[in-house]
Amino acid sequence: LDMALQAVAQQALDSKITELRAQPEGEDGQDVTSGSVVMLDVKTGGVLVCASWPGYDLSRYYADYEEISSNPDKPLFNRALDGAFACGSTMKPGVALAALTEGVIPPGYTYTCHKVYNRFSDYKPTCMGTHYTINVVTALAKSCNIFFYETGFQLGIEKMNAYSALYGLGQKTGIEVGEAEGVLAGPAEREAQGLVWNPGDTVSAAIGQSDNLFTPLQLATYCMTIANDGVRYKTHLVDSIHHYDGTVEKIEPEVAARVSFTQEAIDAVREGMIRVVTDGTASSAFSRGNVGYTVAAKTGTAQNSTNRSDHGTFIAYAPVEDPEVAIAVVMENGTSRPAADVGRAVLDAYFAAKTQSQGPTAPGELLP
Repeated sequence: LDMALQAVAQQALDSKITELRAQPEGEDGQDVTSGSVVMLDVKTGGVLVCASWPGYDLSRYYADYEEISSNPDKPLFNRALDGAFACGSTMKPGVALAALTEGVIPPGYTYTCHKVYNRFSDYKPTCMGTHYTINVVTALAKSCNIFFYETGFQLGIEKMNAYSALYGLGQKTGIEVGEAEGVLAGPAEREAQGLVWNPGDTVSAAIGQSDNLFTPLQLATYCMTIANDGVRYKTHLVDSIHHYDGTVEKIEPEVAARVSFTQEAIDAVREGMIRVVTDGTASSAFSRGNVGYTVAAKTGTAQNSTNRSDHGTFIAYAPVEDPEVAIAVVMENGTSRPAADVGRAVLDAYFAAKTQSQGPTAPGELLP
């Protein structure tokens, strides 16, 4: 963990959630429940940030235990590792990569969005807008549901899940502490519930809905896999082990999975995720001030069955030309724009630290 980045993430979550809760009742995100951020080193799988809101002062754990344990926001529950949430449209880059690689859709494929998906007579899912005839790049940038309903239908749930498992979704990532497994939607999961999987569930799963429930750590791992053109590392917190005999055992990166994407798939999805930032659904978060680094991203809005605001999700990797970090943000009932704002704040801090000269601590000076 990077102490400075962890502090920035916690502060960004606290500031954004305080801002959302200060809104008038009924405003989108005013009922935000929690937030979490995970940032990974894409070249090793090392965890740089693992932040969960609300938190608590560990030094006062015993003194404040009664207050902490009775807090309705449940600060003892680590959302970053143990919370499992619907991921919304952050699912779409992975679906696009799978469909393009499998040849289900060709690189130049287009589909027409008229806001309503009419493949089924008894199920008419919709889109947030009307996008007309678009390709995969524009569909990612504008987050067109109709394009991905059809792409998911053509891909099928079996192939969709095979790729999702390689990305680390619905799988334990290998981190050294406890983590939730999450849920990968599909016929097996539905059968375990004593229910039936229908064709409409496949198109819903393709946009990150249905039964899909993933941890923020899994979403960051998935984004790392995209950044690495298909290489997924086992996530880890331990950098090295210092033994009593003075020897140091460095923890080497361990490849957990490899996905053989076609170059056409990589190029198209990368371009689409770049456009999410430049003129798509995350452009408002990255249009303020000089960014100073290149970003590929995807936002997500996950609907809830209850009368609460949607979950907001955000994944990104940067810099695009030689990825160093991947980040995932989840705002439980916090909507997608605040999630992108938090992601921007943490990415800004990471790249700012790289450009600032940090000399050695003076002898006798206590570390902060």
